Amino acid sequence: MAAVHTLLTGLARERATGSLNVPPAGKAYLREGRIAHLECPRTPSVERLLTAHGGAGAYSRAELEFCVAGAVLDAAYFLLPAELPAARPKFRPGECPRPDTRLEFELAWLVGECARRRAQLAQIWSSAELDDVPVTPAARLPGHRATVSALEWEILLGADRVATPAELADRLGQPAYSVLLAVRRLAAAGLLVAPLMPRRRGRALDRAVPPALPQSDPNVLAAVKRALEELA
Repeated sequence: MAAVHTLLTGLARERATGSLNVPPAGKAYLREGRIAHLECPRTPSVERLLTAHGGAGAYSRAELEFCVAGAVLDAAYFLLPAELPAARPKFRPGECPRPDTRLEFELAWLVGECARRRAQLAQIWSSAELDDVPVTPAARLPGHRATVSALEWEILLGADRVATPAELADRLGQPAYSVLLAVRRLAAAGLLVAPLMPRRRGRALDRAVPPALPQSDPNVLAAVKRALEELA
């Protein structure tokens, strides 16, 4: 099935101006064929990002544009590769986003940035199962020292074993992609309970195998070895 970005590519060629509503994936605004704004239910809105950082009405135009640009990149990751629904998406000519900062993005560049971000996530932790399940801290700390960033610490404190990464992003007022990145790093460090990959068949021992981890980190590999020994 075609993805949202394929339909937007056609509108970009026509230099269309207006909004494309693609429920439930989100909404895209174009200005003469360029992306003016993107909205996605899986990512915090511009207003949420601003208020989370003390910008309740007291922000400069530069701060607003910076926040809008971040929100567009965040929404693009989830919206552009989404499959088109069975019902035809609605295009409304001339509709502008709110707030309208007059920022514009080339669709091809956004698609390329999405691919780069997917590769970055896969390099940290190859399984995407973490992206849609509740964030669950490990019951006990791994047997090695782990250094966490400020955002990773916020995630560990806010994780209630119910909220997904997207829900935590909205609570914290942080970009959803940044939270996904942090969640996968925490899983790679053994600080989160991570779902195991599907079982591999045709082996003498048919046990669950966790996602591939960076082989350059002996501490993480040691943690995986201990986890496999506990499964035996």
